[in-house]
Formats: sequence, C-alpha cells, structure tokens
Amino acid sequence: MSYQITEKFISKNRSGKVLTAKGTVLHETATPGATAENEFRYFNGAYRGVSAHAFVDHESIIQTVPWNEQAWHAGGTANRNYIGIELCNFDDRSKFDEIWKRAVWLFAYVHVNVIKVTTINKDTLMSHAEVSAKWKETTHQDPIAYFAKFGKTVDQFREGVQKAINVMIGQPQQQQNNNTVLYGTVTADVLNVRDGASTNFGVIGKLKKGERIKLGWREGNWWNIYFGDHGGWVSADYINVFEEEPKPKIQYGIVNVKSSLNVRSGAGTNYSLIGNLKNGVKVRIGSTEGDWYNIYFGDHGGYVNKDYIKLV
Repeated sequence: MSYQITEKFISKNRSGKVLTAKGTVLHETATPGATAENEFRYFNGAYRGVSAHAFVDHESIIQTVPWNEQAWHAGGTANRNYIGIELCNFDDRSKFDEIWKRAVWLFAYVHVNVIKVTTINKDTLMSHAEVSAKWKETTHQDPIAYFAKFGKTVDQFREGVQKAINVMIGQPQQQQNNNTVLYGTVTADVLNVRDGASTNFGVIGKLKKGERIKLGWREGNWWNIYFGDHGGWVSADYINVFEEEPKPKIQYGIVNVKSSLNVRSGAGTNYSLIGNLKNGVKVRIGSTEGDWYNIYFGDHGGYVNKDYIKLV
C-alpha cells in the first residue's frame, strides 16, 4: 500500500537553510478537526514562526516544506537535524486509524527514500516530547496524549514504521511455519504475473479475479507464487491471503510378528476380530489411540497393537 504525497510548499514560514536530515520527529497538530489542507492554508497565510515538512490527515498527505530544507518544528537542534511531520488531530477513531496508517507509511517512505536511514530507534525517530526532554529547547509533549486516547504509543508507531521499511526495502519475509501452506485469492479484475518482484519486470501471464493461487514467499510488496514451470510474482495489494491447516503427515508401518497380526474393530482386545495381517505387510496408519494404531483396512479401517508395527 502506498499513498500520494501532494507538494504544496508554503511561501511563508520558510528558513531557506539546507537540511541534511539524520532522522524524523513525530508531531500532532493540537488543532482538533483541522485537515492537512487547513494547516497548509494557516501556515501559508501569514508569518507564524513555526512550520513542518508535512501534514497527514485521514484523506491526504500534504508536504509544505522541501525535505532538504530546515523547518521550524521542534527547537534549534532538532530543526537542524530532523524532518518534522505533523499528524492531524481528530476525535473519530476511524479517522485516527487512517491517519496512523498514512503516517506510518510516510515516515517509512522518508526514511528509505530521503534520509536513507532504515533502522528505527529513539534516535532516528523521535516524538516531540522526546525532543523536549533531550534538548530542552521546547516544552511540547506531543503526540503522547493524542496517541493515549486511542490506546497507542510512540514505541508502537516506531515498530510500525520499522515493519513498513522492511517491506519497502524488500527484506524477505519467509513463511513462518514450514508446515503451513499459504494461499491467496486474486482481488483485482485482472492481475499481471511478472518474472520478478517489481513492475520493472516483464509480464509472463495474467490471473482473473477470484482465482486461487499457492503462495511461496514475500519480498517487499510482492508475492512469489506457483505459476507455470518456474513461478512468478504478483503485487501483494491484490491478493487476499489465507492459511490452510498443516497437512497430516502420511505414516506407514511394517507388520513385525512371527506369524500373523490380528486386526480388530476397536482399540482393544475386547473388540472383535475383523481380519489379520501377515509378517512384513506394509500398512498405512491413520491415527493413534493409546497402544493401538488405527490403520487403513478393508472398507472401514481397523486397529492393530502398536507393539507389532515397525514404523517406516
């Protein structure tokens, strides 16, 4: 998932000083209900003595100062070293959740493509409150209270940004459980299958909406899939992923007796005999019940004592 960044540079409240950023600062606007557009108009309308590089609301991302220019967002030290991004303040949970998603993506995008710093920690991504505590050049405590209202923390935001960065830089994300098979259904009307994990690679086929495919592994925003003779790649944006339960391991055994082994209708000697097996016969085991194996036998299966079966 990616979002559009709209460049609307303000003409006022600009430093004109070069910035070589080593990190980002997380802010919230403290102006409830104001959109990114509202914030742009405010800072473009008159001298305020304050600015930020971008504003994020539930519908848009507006960049107001170039990434390579200092903004006035968190005191002298932070201004000279960090990009400042403001999250718009809304009381509605659904709007907050969308702002959170967009902000996580934007911070990841800036770290990968602008700052070129892809390890997130308390030095590379700071809250305004952390900046205030460290350099004591401002007293602002955002976005602590705003996040807390929705049960969120700055550490959770940093964690989300790190995960988003890992996706952007194509860090392989192998399936976690080798016994679990991942499948997906196509959600696009027509989905291109490519021979690499990027739109730069050629199209080798197409899938229709609703088609079910087996997934291999994920790299960035692309799934490797079972396709044709050599596999292919599809955008993860158009795949609905689901898991299948691990397939039970097929197990066999060899009858190990001097003469023959009784097969019974239940897991115990009190059950009736339904047949017998000679020494050396190979049987397929269905399940285990105490000291007995349920085996494939006749039309309905049977039970044999485990002591006389050698697993293979």
